Amino acid sequence: MTTEYAIFQHPEVQIYPSKAVFRGKTYFTPNITAVSIKEKAVAEQASVPGYLVGCGTAILVIAIGTGISYIAPDRWYDLISYITAGIALLVGAAGFSAGQTMSGSVKPAHTLYTVVLETNSGRVEAYSTAESNTAADIRSAIERAASRRR
Repeated sequence: MTTEYAIFQHPEVQIYPSKAVFRGKTYFTPNITAVSIKEKAVAEQASVPGYLVGCGTAILVIAIGTGISYIAPDRWYDLISYITAGIALLVGAAGFSAGQTMSGSVKPAHTLYTVVLETNSGRVEAYSTAESNTAADIRSAIERAASRRR
């Protein structure tokens, strides 16, 4: 019995001349008709601390404005209410931004690279990674394995 050497080895992916193994799932090279890489931008979600800081700051400004309006004469009540609402909106937005920054959750979108195999059974998204080099190396290794089988 002959032992196959690995064309490409990664903790979750192994490519041999006769097969490709992705996280324990095996695809035989003769059944792979094409390989491609699909790119998808993935955005991060805003964090809860950012929302809490923004809302808390807005509520604090509204409370202060309401307290001031009770002290002020009646003719100034509406004006103070409008000014308080405007300031609360601006300070709430600034507080939200500050909360996002302080929590360290403002992350730019990153790209997810998915190795897609066209097989006799159909299209399969075999492996996804955030590293473009890893996806390109996997595609190249599968193409080399396929060329050696011909």
